[in-house]
Amino acid sequence: MRAILLQHIPKTKACSLLSVVLLFWVSCKPYTPSVDRMQQEWLQEDYLGTLVEANALLSDGDTQCHVLVLRASAYRKILKEELAKNDLLTASRRFPECEEATLELARLYAQSGDTTRAISFINRLLQPNSALKPLAHIELAMIRFMQDNFDAALGELNKATATDSLNALAWYYKGYLRSRFVDPDGSSGKKPFALFSFSEAMQHFNRSIALNPRFADAWFQRGIVHLNEFRDAQGLADLQQALRLDPINASYHVGRAEYYLRIGNWKAAIADADSAISLQPGDFSAWEVRAAAYRKSGNVAQAQRDEQRALQIRKAPKP
Repeated sequence: MRAILLQHIPKTKACSLLSVVLLFWVSCKPYTPSVDRMQQEWLQEDYLGTLVEANALLSDGDTQCHVLVLRASAYRKILKEELAKNDLLTASRRFPECEEATLELARLYAQSGDTTRAISFINRLLQPNSALKPLAHIELAMIRFMQDNFDAALGELNKATATDSLNALAWYYKGYLRSRFVDPDGSSGKKPFALFSFSEAMQHFNRSIALNPRFADAWFQRGIVHLNEFRDAQGLADLQQALRLDPINASYHVGRAEYYLRIGNWKAAIADADSAISLQPGDFSAWEVRAAAYRKSGNVAQAQRDEQRALQIRKAPKP
């Protein structure tokens, strides 16, 4: 009788068998929530995924302040402000040393209009040993800005850059403040900013971009300064860079559409306005700029339809 030699399993078959075994092992392995996975979901702007991971972590007894803060941030992204506030208050109570919870509470109260409570939380972060002191000065500057106290706003931003000269956000806001020559509610020219200076703004935006070259809005705002000073080539280049970094920002498309409208490129202005409307149909400025471009190009009927839509959005009650 002949001996039967054992045959080696071909490599491809071996890999297939191994894959099946691994798949079976992974499918049987119990799900374990992960802080890293939660953070990845957040970075990918999957806010529901962030909530799933955060809820699982908290159910498993995770007591990190960061989990509560990130869940609160995800709640805010889906407009669940009360749930966000509850998480942040819980984090602040359980972890009084957790500065990120304090900062997020300050931001939440400031955006809801309760500046008194916002400032009470900001003051906790203005201590000499606070790691978030520069960000606290920035938040306080934003409150002063919305209160039309522009000198105080600039003073807080100066404190932020003095505390941390490498903070790109502080330099950005200094540039933003210096480049405003009308107030943000749109009352054009009625309340000019005494601090207005394009040259100062340009220096601050340059510093911000040097510190963080991926800061899309610093590129966009610097581009607007260039365009306001009729440096069209530099301005357009900055707008293009902002859109490369953040292609789904409707405001950037509107800004570039306004530039194209100014130089008489109606077709390009309409294309950018189309993009803005697709991304954010509730933005009346996108409808207005497209209406202006259609009117200039001779399409009066379409211009009137867009103007009517813009007016409807303007008159609609605010949520």
